[in-house]
Amino acid sequence: MPRFFVLVLGMLVVSGIGLAAMPPATIAVEIIAGSVVGFSGAVLAGRLGSAFVESVGLAELRTPIVVGFMTCGITAGASLGVIGAGALFGIAGNVPACIGGALVGGLVGLFAEPILYSLGLFELNDPFVEAVGMLAVALVPAVGATVGFNWGTADP
Repeated sequence: MPRFFVLVLGMLVVSGIGLAAMPPATIAVEIIAGSVVGFSGAVLAGRLGSAFVESVGLAELRTPIVVGFMTCGITAGASLGVIGAGALFGIAGNVPACIGGALVGGLVGLFAEPILYSLGLFELNDPFVEAVGMLAVALVPAVGATVGFNWGTADP
């Protein structure tokens, strides 16, 4: 497990180097916009996935279908939020990397809570872990989208 944390820390350092050329205010606005639009996309896609399950009659597969819809919704929402915020600042970023970063961030955000519980440091239904899990669902896809969008982008 320590190797995993070293890998994640290394990825964060490399990502930080990639964002060093951008002003902090621009990055903050992109992350906030990506979080708001991404979380909204996840909620809407979750509702759509639930309606899909009801209409098709796949109640036994409700969880994976709804989680899949939510992952797509948060990926699309975080990407659109970051791209929109970047457009406000006149930044023509890396759109494919933005979408890829949001997808990776969405998957990491969805599994943040189970990963924290698997470490064995917390009891089941710990309010702190639940709060961190919800925060990760909202923020991590936007951070991934921001890193991808600004990767290799010159200072505006």
